[in-house]
Amino acid sequence: MPEVRNDEVEAWEPPTEAERAARRRRNVAIALSIAGFMLIVFLVTVLRLGEYSLARPF
Repeated sequence: MPEVRNDEVEAWEPPTEAERAARRRRNVAIALSIAGFMLIVFLVTVLRLGEYSLARPF
């Protein structure tokens, strides 16, 4: 593994406001996508189970 000299490593800088806003928008989009997928899976499950529950005798 090659050695890395200290002068070659960039100093860490906190994210700018624009970067923070972009991250927040991306995180909200990911969260909404996951929630939407969960809702679709739930609805498909309920609908498929509902078909079988209606077909069985009481």
